[in-house]
Amino acid sequence: MKYKVLTQLFSFILLFYSFTSTANDTKRAVLGNISACEQVFTKEVILVVEPFSSGIRYPNALRKMGYDVIPVLNSEDVLPLFKKSILDNLDAFQDFYILNGNFNGLLQKIGDRKVAGVIWASESSVISGNSIARRLGLPSNSEKTMEILRNKYKFGQKLRESGLSSVEEIATNDVEEAIAFFKERGIKGPIIMKDLQGAASFGFNKAEDFDHLRQIFAENVGRKDIFGNENSQFLFQEFLDGTEYVINGTTRTDEKGVRRTIFSSHWRYTKTKIGTSLVYRRDALEDFDLEIYRDVLRPHVLDALDAVGYNNGPFHFEVMVSNDGVPKIIDPNARIMGADKPKMSQPVFENNMSELEWDILRVTFPQEFDEIADKFNGYKLKEHLYFVTFNVFRDNEHFSEEAFNKVKSLPSFREVSKLHYKDGQLSKKSSDLTNVAAEFTLINKDIDQLNRDYERALEIEQEIFVSNKTNIKKLIQKLKEKYFPSTEK
Repeated sequence: MKYKVLTQLFSFILLFYSFTSTANDTKRAVLGNISACEQVFTKEVILVVEPFSSGIRYPNALRKMGYDVIPVLNSEDVLPLFKKSILDNLDAFQDFYILNGNFNGLLQKIGDRKVAGVIWASESSVISGNSIARRLGLPSNSEKTMEILRNKYKFGQKLRESGLSSVEEIATNDVEEAIAFFKERGIKGPIIMKDLQGAASFGFNKAEDFDHLRQIFAENVGRKDIFGNENSQFLFQEFLDGTEYVINGTTRTDEKGVRRTIFSSHWRYTKTKIGTSLVYRRDALEDFDLEIYRDVLRPHVLDALDAVGYNNGPFHFEVMVSNDGVPKIIDPNARIMGADKPKMSQPVFENNMSELEWDILRVTFPQEFDEIADKFNGYKLKEHLYFVTFNVFRDNEHFSEEAFNKVKSLPSFREVSKLHYKDGQLSKKSSDLTNVAAEFTLINKDIDQLNRDYERALEIEQEIFVSNKTNIKKLIQKLKEKYFPSTEK
């Protein structure tokens, strides 16, 4: 058993070496150690709270390390958004516990095992996961901090109090109050209206002017957010004309108050407008050393983490850089990146781990995390990657699997993350990530080839749904070919 403990620790020593050595072979050999580690000496348990979306990979990754894992659900009322995660990954939920506010019951479930850590694995566990960690005396964040991170308006308010740049915004249930707020600031539109606690672009609307804002507000009053909460208020923000970026990472503050942060990936987002919604189109993974990240975005994110007091855990911040070069965080998240992007982007890194693996290292080997963070000079990319989303632009058309499969013949095509439609299924216009058509990756060393394939993919996107009339014509043609084959020779 002691040998196995030493084996695991040696794995992380090698991992540390991988970020300080110039030997690429060594770097490649040790990456992925977290999922390959052998069993730890003393049986310890890790609580993984609400492991959904990309967080679904936490439980089994930890089990491979030899830990006992208890997946913790907040209640029996699992959100429709997450039910499929359970059905598709039943093995991840073995030995689960339903909290229902019963902390003493959770203690009984743990028994005499030592709790090595608590992980908040999705948006729905940001508050509950930290609450459990605090009660167990484990690394966490204050209740106030987590409430700020779950409420976009409170987050922006805290940044403004700290003297940091922030988007002009107001949280209210009165659209006329929102309009008066923007008029006072000389803002005529466009205006963004969204849920205070949102995810996956659900409930995200862009109004071109104040009359349009009144219309959108009327259509959304009484609607619940993606987590099933009543929208007592909406968040109204100025629309920022610029470029949207994403900063992912994991942060840890030691007993002396020293913060160490690993920035694990940087992305540039492109979205498309469908009706009043702005929906994901292309997420481009970008180099660590680009000036915009080094000089603007990473410093701004670190300042924001300090401002809200987020000292431990993963983060996924969406930041707009307006045309005047000022960064403004528009969507703060205390979790890893979603949509399975941490897994699907892993093959293109030269010397990096996924957000999930960095977070596991923070929890299981905090001192080793600190040592690596002190030496980590950023990741390198072996290839360029686009994470592409196919959207639905019209209702009541039939999905063509044959047309979609043309994507798979593109030189840069790598993998389908999600395909939400079956052949012949009727379409429903996209409004957010829950109702897009498909998600897949394009990867290539040649950026020009990657861009050509991306442009071709956009052409294919227009072909994957066909009207009833077109569909009937194809059906008739197939019937003719089957029952009345040509006799020509």
